[in-house]
Amino acid sequence: MLSWKESFSPFSTFRENAAGDVVRKTEDLIHHDTFQVLALALAEVVVAWVISDLVKRFCDRAAGKSLNRGIVTFLASFLSITIRILGVIVALDQLGVSMNVIIGAMSGLGVGVALALKNNMASVASGLQILLTRPFKVGDFISIDSSYGTVLAIELTYTTLLTSDNEEVVVPNNTFLTDNMVNYTARDTLRCVLDFPCSSADILRYLPQLTACAAGCSLVLQDPPPVARVNQFQSGGQADLKLIYYCRTDQYWVTRDQVAKAVAGLFEEGTGQTEPANTGISASSCASAAGRPAAENQG
Repeated sequence: MLSWKESFSPFSTFRENAAGDVVRKTEDLIHHDTFQVLALALAEVVVAWVISDLVKRFCDRAAGKSLNRGIVTFLASFLSITIRILGVIVALDQLGVSMNVIIGAMSGLGVGVALALKNNMASVASGLQILLTRPFKVGDFISIDSSYGTVLAIELTYTTLLTSDNEEVVVPNNTFLTDNMVNYTARDTLRCVLDFPCSSADILRYLPQLTACAAGCSLVLQDPPPVARVNQFQSGGQADLKLIYYCRTDQYWVTRDQVAKAVAGLFEEGTGQTEPANTGISASSCASAAGRPAAENQG
């Protein structure tokens, strides 16, 4: 009669053989070419990501020394994305995927992405057009779609503006094709306009005073000379006065403040009135009257 150990010996042998097979298969997988190919493909993707980041950082540093930072930042984004795509393609080829299959898949994917992200593709095309036509460049002060600011960077799909409140505004590049854009720094000089409410009875008194006030500001250009005019008459015996002056583009903000303070001082000291009720002109209204650079025609 067989003992219980002898009865279960076939099962023990099977268990040992199964465990041995698992160990051998694991070792074969580790040393097999498939594992090496997977590791190599993963390494290629990682290297592509690292290289793309290094290229973008290098281009960003070079943009600070370039005369046209917009082209450099745009190329940085384009090269970064291109390197990553090439890394994925090389990794797939390393895994044995046919290049024809990759090209076909990329073509189909490209069509689908183009349809789904047509606005982004339009932004890319707009970015290229901005760099070629150069309606503005990095460092210019522009307005677009009710946003005002200095151009910080022109990327692949968007442009970044820095507002006077130190806020960054991201504007899609395709916006520049559909909306009107104003470049306030395209010229060396800038025409500025201040509007003031006034009583119709005081027009002749305030027009020469406003002109002389602006002419007395050191930052206001004298050619062409500043001038104050009547813009339009309102109901109730009121009128709108317009003070027009020119300044250097890079001195717009300080000139605006200088003129606003001078006009405020004019009505506080020159007329002996602290808050003329018949004109509506006060220190607070003068300080806030100078907004963005005016784009009106003189006259």
